[in-house]
Amino acid sequence: MDLIQSLEQKITGKNYSIVFPEGTDPRILGAAVRLASEGLIQPSSLASRVKSKRWPKTKASRWAS
Repeated sequence: MDLIQSLEQKITGKNYSIVFPEGTDPRILGAAVRLASEGLIQPSSLASRVKSKRWPKTKASRWAS
């Protein structure tokens, strides 16, 4: 088992919330979308809604403006 699989196994079902301060960075957006779609985390962003219109619109995402 590689590192990523090991970490995924440890956090699955724990409903962790992670705040991404770099919410307008496309790499961060991609990671947040992937992790949320896999049900591993609930992403939040410190970016304002105006600056971050591309932030994932999932039921798991929240805004921490």
